[in-house]
Amino acid sequence: MEAAVERPSRGIDASRAVMACAPLFGLAAFAVLRWVDWGESRNADARGGAAELAVWQFLVAASVVVWAVLAGVGLRLLKALIAPIGTSPPAGGRARRANSRRETVAFVIFVYAVIGTMLVVGGIAGLRNPYLMDGQNWKIPSLHLVAGAAIVPLLVVLQRIQLSAADDTDWSATARYVERIRLLRRLMQGAIAALGVVIALAVIATGALRQATMAAGLEPVPDTFVLVYGGWSQPAPLPLHATTSSAELKPSRKGSSGSSAD
Repeated sequence: MEAAVERPSRGIDASRAVMACAPLFGLAAFAVLRWVDWGESRNADARGGAAELAVWQFLVAASVVVWAVLAGVGLRLLKALIAPIGTSPPAGGRARRANSRRETVAFVIFVYAVIGTMLVVGGIAGLRNPYLMDGQNWKIPSLHLVAGAAIVPLLVVLQRIQLSAADDTDWSATARYVERIRLLRRLMQGAIAALGVVIALAVIATGALRQATMAAGLEPVPDTFVLVYGGWSQPAPLPLHATTSSAELKPSRKGSSGSSAD
């Protein structure tokens, strides 16, 4: 009887649902890039480059699939972080949770501001490829929004790890908290690796679009822009990674000093 009552209470696993829908997202992205013709038309001076453009469209569709999978991974990491191993409820109650939410939101906004600044400055400076397909003026910004939405769980995980590792009030020299340190390290490494994949795909796609523009006989953005695009997207998580790594060592030092004293 109890088992029958508990089954309906189980909600949908958001991470699995997102991952399962990843191929559909990729197909939808390819269809939009390939056949939707809203917005500004293809540059009249473009000649050829159809094959290279198709390669870019396929690459972007594959990237959307990977983004969806990584979003699911981020949701799974966040779930593991919210329900940690053998920890008691944190001290501080609502005030502490509210402060954690504020800092997490501020960090996510900061990361988007860093990336958005580069895109806005590039747009003002005219650093964009000529249009190779109809609606390119809104399709590429939409892809940036999709990628930005996909990394939200990963950014939240990183900031929550930083806040948890930097707070000394919840740490003690016990096996349970050593396991907690290991859990945070695994989650941090997974989130950093996933963000690295997103950045790498963005750089590859930017280079592929530049190649398609050249094949169409148009003047693409400078090749250095591809490097700047990838390089500018990396600095935001890196200081957090360093901060979290150093913060994670604090409980270990405490534990080792406590053991030597005993």
